[in-house]
This record gives sequence, structure tokens and C-alpha cells, in this order.
Amino acid sequence: MSFRTAFQPIIDKPEGKPGVLFYDDNAVIIEDKYPKSLRHYLVIPRHATKTHDHPLVAFDDDSEFYTLTKKYVDKCIDLVVSSLLRQFPDATPDTFRPFIQVGVHSQPSLSNLHIHVMTRDMWSPAMKHKKHYNSFATPFFVPFARLEPRESTDDSDDDNDNNVGGGAANADAWLKTGLRCCYCGTDFKNSFVGLKKHLDKEFRRKYGGLGGDLDDLRPNQ
Repeated sequence: MSFRTAFQPIIDKPEGKPGVLFYDDNAVIIEDKYPKSLRHYLVIPRHATKTHDHPLVAFDDDSEFYTLTKKYVDKCIDLVVSSLLRQFPDATPDTFRPFIQVGVHSQPSLSNLHIHVMTRDMWSPAMKHKKHYNSFATPFFVPFARLEPRESTDDSDDDNDNNVGGGAANADAWLKTGLRCCYCGTDFKNSFVGLKKHLDKEFRRKYGGLGGDLDDLRPNQ
């Protein structure tokens, strides 16, 4: 089995698989094996044909599938929030809900359809280089809400081809663009080391004072 089809065994038989948080006949929710933020989960639809669709077209003209998938996205958000509240006893759900991003990559590295649900801190040892960061902090990362099917009109074709954030056409350019802090927008140009140090400070500012032990934190733990 190739790396690109790594999710297929989880789709076929999620029972007992490491990192599985929830599953039913329609979807599996798992922890990302290489989380790029403090919480980074995935919603993986189990639809036999949709699983092979590119994420920018999987929901085209299929509001029923989008609505069904959104139900599991919302459940996944609840799992993220519940997990964080156990770790930060002085926080409330509203502390975290606005700080969660949900979306897909315009050029996914894995072939099975999956949706990322993650905190926007980009704080993780697995965040190792510029492309990792830009794949989640630029329009390379397409918000799930932008994929909702809409009725087309004669004077607007923006959503027909899911040309969101430039879509797949500009994906490589977004990965190579300069680094900007996802909190404050500070431009670090190509200094990934500088960005990482800054993100750690922003992370401690965001999560400090919520009752958790910041020095003992691990992504998805």
C-alpha cells in the first residue's frame, strides 16, 4: 500500500486502528498522525466513490453530501473543544471555537477525501518547514465552508470551479510564498526559524492563564 492510500484501511475497517476517535457507517474521525497544531483531527468520509474525488470538486452539486459531511465536521469540532477543556480547566468553549479552522488542501498529499479540523496555533514539532506551514496558513488551505454547493448564476462562475484562494491552479505558488504569522500577520519572509520562535511566544500568550501546564503539552495529547 502506498502512502497516498494510507487512509483506505481506516475507511475499510476503523475498528481498533490507532488514533480513531469516532466512526460510523458514514465517516471516521481520527487524530492526524503528524499533527501540525495543538489539536489536529481529520474527518474522513466513507462514501465508496466520493472518497476518491478531489476535495475541490467532491461537494459540487451535492448539497446532501456536504450537509452530511458537515454533521461530522461539527462533531469533530466538539471533540477538539472537549479535549482542550479537559486540558485547560479555566477555559470555556468560546475560548477555543473561534480558534479552530476547518478545510482541505487544494493539492492533498493523500488520495482519500479528508477534511482537516485543527486549532490555528500551528504549534507542533511536526511543523518542520515552510511548505508545512504554508499548506495551512495560506489560501492553499481552502475553508470547508467555501465548498458548500451554491446555485450558479450567469454573472458569477467563481464557485462553479471552486476557484477559492486560487484553487489548485496556484497551489505551488502559495506553498512558496513568504511566511506570515497566523496570529498577527508579521512578515518573516523565508525565515522559518524566526517564525517558529515567534509562534511559540504567540502560543504561550494565547494559552497561558487557562489553567494548563504549557511545558507539558504535546499535540493531540
